[in-house]
Amino acid sequence: MIINQIFVGIPFCLIGHYSLRWRGYEWGKLPTFQWVLLELSICILIEELVFYYSHRLLHNPRIYKYIHKKHHEWTAPIAITAIYCHPIEHIFSNLLPPLLGISSFYSFIITFNTTIIDYCLSNRSSHFGITYGYCLAMVYISYFVNT
Repeated sequence: MIINQIFVGIPFCLIGHYSLRWRGYEWGKLPTFQWVLLELSICILIEELVFYYSHRLLHNPRIYKYIHKKHHEWTAPIAITAIYCHPIEHIFSNLLPPLLGISSFYSFIITFNTTIIDYCLSNRSSHFGITYGYCLAMVYISYFVNT
C-alpha cells in the first residue's frame, strides 16, 4: 500500500496537477451553487461508471490472477483494503475514475475537492460494509454483484 501511495499516487497527482495548469485551470474562482451541483453530479456519474467498468474488467479471468487477486486476499471487510491492490489496479480503479470526471471539463476547486472526498469516503466505506444513502447505484450494483 505504501508503494502505491508514494510511487504511484504522488507522481499521478503531480502529472494531473500540471496537466490541469497547462489546460488553464483557474484555482481561485468560485462558481454558483447550481453550477457546483451540476459539475458534481457529472463528476460522480463519470467516476461511478469508470470505476464500475474498470472493476468489471479486473474480474476478467485472464487478468484477475495477475492484477486483481491481490485485492481479494483480504476477506475481512475493513476500509484499508480499498487501496490494498496491484499498482496497475491502483491507477485504473482508484486514481483514474475521479480524475476523469474532474478533467473532462474545467471543474472548480470546490468541485475538485468534493469529488475527491466523495470518492475516498465511498470507496473506503463500501469496503467497510456500509454505503451512503444518496448513492442508490452502489446499493443496486453491490446487490447484483453479490448474488
